[in-house]
Amino acid sequence: MKENRKKTIRISILILILLIGIGYAALKTTLKIDGTVNVDKTTWDVHFENVSITEGSVTANPAPTTNNTDTTEMTYTINFTKPGDFFEFTVDIVNDGTIDAMVNSVSNKTYNVTGTTETQLPPYLINAVTYDDGMEIAPNHLLEHGTSERIKVRVEFKKDISASDLPSDGDTTIVFKFLGDFKQADENACPKPTTFEKDSWETIQCNVKNNPTSYSVGSTKTIKMDLNNDSTEETYTLRVANNTTPAECNGTDFSETACGFVVEFQDIVENRAMGPYGDYSQTGYGNTGGWEASDMRAYLNGGIYTAGNIDYSETGFINKLPNELKKIISNTTVVSSHGSNDSSNFTTTDKIYLLSTKEIWGKEGTSNIIYYDSAEVETRQLDYYKSKGVTTCAFEAQINVVKKYLTGAPGFWWLRSADDSNDDYYRVEPSGEYARNYYNTQHGVSPAFRIG
Repeated sequence: MKENRKKTIRISILILILLIGIGYAALKTTLKIDGTVNVDKTTWDVHFENVSITEGSVTANPAPTTNNTDTTEMTYTINFTKPGDFFEFTVDIVNDGTIDAMVNSVSNKTYNVTGTTETQLPPYLINAVTYDDGMEIAPNHLLEHGTSERIKVRVEFKKDISASDLPSDGDTTIVFKFLGDFKQADENACPKPTTFEKDSWETIQCNVKNNPTSYSVGSTKTIKMDLNNDSTEETYTLRVANNTTPAECNGTDFSETACGFVVEFQDIVENRAMGPYGDYSQTGYGNTGGWEASDMRAYLNGGIYTAGNIDYSETGFINKLPNELKKIISNTTVVSSHGSNDSSNFTTTDKIYLLSTKEIWGKEGTSNIIYYDSAEVETRQLDYYKSKGVTTCAFEAQINVVKKYLTGAPGFWWLRSADDSNDDYYRVEPSGEYARNYYNTQHGVSPAFRIG
């Protein structure tokens, strides 16, 4: 009996070993499947199509035309006879391939009479190439396969010219080449912009990186925020305040706050002091440490107000913005003025900031300096306020500086500019003029930020 039991155990162990070996072998086996996969033909076919001469006081001879479906270049000739003459046509960019494309460039260039050498645009001509809706054509606009975009070309003989603008031989016959350059879409491709209000924040960011002027200054967009923490969202309006980066923005120690694509709140979003009463900065004066040390900066950016030991990392203003907006806001170098108890300006890196006196009222020569803002030469006037003619002297334009509460009532609103003669900060009056007030006064908050 014992012998049989031992023999049975040995057989069981042997079978177990064999099974383990078979399992291991199965795991090591290479699986091979033979077969055929059919892949549709991949094609690249982006071309001009459907030329339509829409209007004009002169004709082209030869006229712009396309040949079948492979044209990305059209040559035509115009003889301008007098100021005011113009020629206009539209044409489709068609993607008939199977690959998504994006626009690298679309241009209407001038050439010599033989059409062999590119020349400079004569000073008496205006040459405009846009989408049919007037939108500027910027690099990297997406053109999905199976879609098209209509382009408008207009060439015009200027009405206001001098004799020196005209060719010495009097010949105003011009050869044009309308050219398209397209490439395969990649991660830089952006949907064509529509409006600031309608486009998603992702689309806005993409287009702003390629061309900040994709959205015009003064354009608005609404967002929802629950600033009162009452579980009810209110509607706030944002406005494009700037979309250019002039050469001065590249200066040493120059603030980025009015450079590039700047968005501001159109009105006042809430009331708040620059610093709460009793919570002074390090030396005990209200604006010592300026914008950098203020409670306002800490609150807006979700930081820590060191003078009051208040942590806004979860309750700060930036955390209340829509997530899709919050993630595309840029870090911005912010240069701010100092008060009477400091000797140099402050440079911070912020996502959310208040505007400064110069960014609103500007400065033309030395006639309208706001005297106690030590950083007024380190920034520039925002495009929006400049376009509205706002200065400290143009009182009739001050209406463009007025901001209101959600109730519709105009109010005071804070600027980040410290007064270098005392403990005050600058504010904007309900009239649109500037004034100064003590740091712990409750005034309106109307922040700004940059995208791109």
